[in-house]
Amino acid sequence: LRHDFEARLARAAPTALALAHGDDPWYRARRAIVRAERRRLVALWREGKIGDEVLHEIERELDFEESLLG
Repeated sequence: LRHDFEARLARAAPTALALAHGDDPWYRARRAIVRAERRRLVALWREGKIGDEVLHEIERELDFEESLLG
């Protein structure tokens, strides 16, 4: 499924994935945002505001986005 989704993204925006591995300021900023989202997610989990299932689901999404950003 992951491969299929990555292929779909590549067809939709082929240059976006190529640029993802560069040092473009947009990608640096987006990576920083993903890290901040992950920290907040873990904080919500530790505070008991979200459960394990929600934590893991959103972590998977963040992991995937991070893998695309390089």
